[in-house]
Amino acid sequence: MFLDFVKLQKYSLIIVLLSIFLYSCANIQPPSGGPKDTAPPFVKEFYPKDKTLNFDDDYVEIEFSEWVNRNLVVQNIMISPVSVVSYKWSGKKLRINFENKKQENTTYLISLGTEWSDQSGNKPDSAFSFTFSTGNTIDSGRIEGVVYGSNVAGTYVYAYRIDNKNPDTLNPEITPAEYRTQLGSNGSFSLLALPDGTYRIMAVKTPFKDNLFHPKTDEFGTYWQNVVVENGSSRFVTIKMGKYPDYSPIKLNSVLKIDSNKLLLEFNKLVKIAKEDIDLIDIRDSINSNKIHIKLAFLDSIFTKRLFVRTIDNLPEMTTIRLSIKSDFLTDTSGIKNELIDGYFKIITRSYSIPFEFNKFALRDSAMDIENVREFLFSLNKSFTIIDSSLVEIANSASNYKIGYNIKIDGNVLIIELRESLMANEWYKLSINTGKILSIEGEKLADTTLVFHFKTIDWRQFPSVSGKLLDSVGCNDIVITLNPNQTAKAYQTSIKKSGDWAIAEVRPGKYLIEIFCDENKNGKYDYGRAYPFKFAEKFLYTKQEIEVKPRWDVQNVLLFFKLP
Repeated sequence: MFLDFVKLQKYSLIIVLLSIFLYSCANIQPPSGGPKDTAPPFVKEFYPKDKTLNFDDDYVEIEFSEWVNRNLVVQNIMISPVSVVSYKWSGKKLRINFENKKQENTTYLISLGTEWSDQSGNKPDSAFSFTFSTGNTIDSGRIEGVVYGSNVAGTYVYAYRIDNKNPDTLNPEITPAEYRTQLGSNGSFSLLALPDGTYRIMAVKTPFKDNLFHPKTDEFGTYWQNVVVENGSSRFVTIKMGKYPDYSPIKLNSVLKIDSNKLLLEFNKLVKIAKEDIDLIDIRDSINSNKIHIKLAFLDSIFTKRLFVRTIDNLPEMTTIRLSIKSDFLTDTSGIKNELIDGYFKIITRSYSIPFEFNKFALRDSAMDIENVREFLFSLNKSFTIIDSSLVEIANSASNYKIGYNIKIDGNVLIIELRESLMANEWYKLSINTGKILSIEGEKLADTTLVFHFKTIDWRQFPSVSGKLLDSVGCNDIVITLNPNQTAKAYQTSIKKSGDWAIAEVRPGKYLIEIFCDENKNGKYDYGRAYPFKFAEKFLYTKQEIEVKPRWDVQNVLLFFKLP
């Protein structure tokens, strides 16, 4: 009995030791102990050798100098042209298997960025890549460039060869990029091992690694023309990247009947009335197609999803109506006008209270550092009229000197235009008699006076910046922007072709100068469009830094608008 117990203990110990041995073999962690690992990992060996010709194996291998974070390595591997592959690890060695037959007479580039690490968190010093060809030659074409933006870290540059396909059908939302690379820390990039041809280039910052573009989440930028690789060479590419506009069409989501003469139309995105013309809206009885005449239409904010329509005729007691909103009546926040909205819409009856009130103020009381503005904008939640144009008073608080002004109305926005300049470093009082404002439906605001005290900044210490621009691009509308190195606001002006330029009252600081060709004359830079494709506007970061000092005009700044 005692011997059996000894044997049982012996066998149990063997099982425990065997389990520990097997676990240690399966665990890929490096041995513990010793000094902290601070050495950067690197690729020790790889197969095949760089620039191998007539390569016909269905796999490649990469061996690392130490144990690495396998997931990060796989996430940072890029293969051009894009291929379907699988990954298999054996210790420190990674095998990449090509699941489909490789293309004939094609150069492949295997690259590994720098956003991976070893088990201690150390990242490599540099990126790694090698090439091989399934034919007799290695393609050596390259496209180099730089991407600019507020946060370009992690951005990919996609390249699509378009001389061998119909470029109009190329939709990067569903067609993976054939070639891609990731930006360096300074925004620079190099697309390597390209065959001669014509390419469409895009910069895409995306959380996904599927070689696609996702318009709802990704930032975007493209070049101002296609890029030709000839004899291995191409021009230097500069791309400016930013938030991608919402190009989805304006759609009518619902129609609410909130009383016998009022409808509330709710859209899928923020809209603004682009053309004040109620004839662009047509409402008809869904049974006999009788026209329902409209008295007015208004939004409840400058940009909103809600459009209110007041009818002259009583709305029919039915569940659907025929509604048409013609093109050009609405625009979204990106300036994109609506397409024709036309169809039968179900009516939902629901009470909806809309008190007439202000919803946005140009000032807050006791505001400081107000710059030398020439107008103040106040928004109400309905279109309105004014009973008396003397509803506003603007006066210097110290001298009680009254500032002249003009009143304008833009839909539901009250615009107060100053006829003369304010004084620097002075307190002012702006008051609005709300009892003289009447909504377009005849409602009154509470009969009170809104009062705003504000102090202007001392812009006398803000000098002007001026100079001359020489344009070799051939642009008819050129915008010059002073971009601050820190968080101060940017300043810009526009000129026609070559000539003199000037920007007044620039806050002291250091600025970099940007120039772009405002081809659509909207006053802002357009990054291009992914699909249907549209080139970006031409731009140039001049790399000229100017320092603006208090009360000291900066003159004779010579700018050359030319593209690299």
